[in-house]
Amino acid sequence: LTTRPSCLHFFQRHVNFQIHFFTIQNKRIIRNSKEFPDTHNFVYKTKRYPFKIIFFNLSSKYFMKNADELLNTEDIDLIDEDIGNQLKLKEDTIFYFINYVQQKEIPLDIENVVSLHYLSVKFEIEDLEEETKDFISANHKELAIKILSNCQFDTSFNDIIYEDIISNNLLDYINDEELV
Repeated sequence: LTTRPSCLHFFQRHVNFQIHFFTIQNKRIIRNSKEFPDTHNFVYKTKRYPFKIIFFNLSSKYFMKNADELLNTEDIDLIDEDIGNQLKLKEDTIFYFINYVQQKEIPLDIENVVSLHYLSVKFEIEDLEEETKDFISANHKELAIKILSNCQFDTSFNDIIYEDIISNNLLDYINDEELV
């Protein structure tokens, strides 16, 4: 008698598994395979970085304001090469910038945040600017030297966030031997 319930229990579990498995087999995840084509390129150091302008038209005030001009210009200068060198702009960061605007997830870290912030300000992408400001504020100690050197090199880099961070933490920076 004791073996019967366990056999029945095994059978019930097996049948439930089969039904569950059968249900999964009859379900598919699908999506349209047609994608918007890349229509324009950012150019930096003679290399082209393709992007879909429709996303930038929706996300960037700069692109909205200059829509007529940019629509007829396939290649758009990303930033001046000297500024890019000072920012230590990496190719990955350019792709992160494009991916962010094209609604893909990107990593935000100490290495790319200042460059991404600069690009967000230049192209007036408010969401990215807010995300980078928050990250910079939270990690200002690790970014202090980078921020100060960028402000010194490029006067257009003189963003209010950097002024706020520097003024709010001036005593910390004065006492930091690395900055003196």
